[in-house]
Amino acid sequence: MQMSQQWFIYYRIRAEDQAEVIQAVRAFQSALCERWPGLMAQVLRRADRQSELLTLMETYEFEPDRVADDPAWSAGGLPRDIEHAALTLAPWLQSARHTEEFVPCV
Repeated sequence: MQMSQQWFIYYRIRAEDQAEVIQAVRAFQSALCERWPGLMAQVLRRADRQSELLTLMETYEFEPDRVADDPAWSAGGLPRDIEHAALTLAPWLQSARHTEEFVPCV
């Protein structure tokens, strides 16, 4: 049994763009969850706002053993799909998208 994997992707946007960006993220996360059964996704906003910029974080959790025989998974399809979907955010980004991957401690 493979462990679940989690991705945390964070970036900065202008505070005034928050509603539009969150709507866009939720739309592509919904499509990703349809494409990848078992995927859990959400978008979060950093609580401390210190300027006109906000930090958003997309989170994704997936259990690889659900699709162990799916060649798209073994080829890194999910991370690629996430990044492709996020291209729609380009007009709003005020920083690079930083991706970190975590697995549970054993």
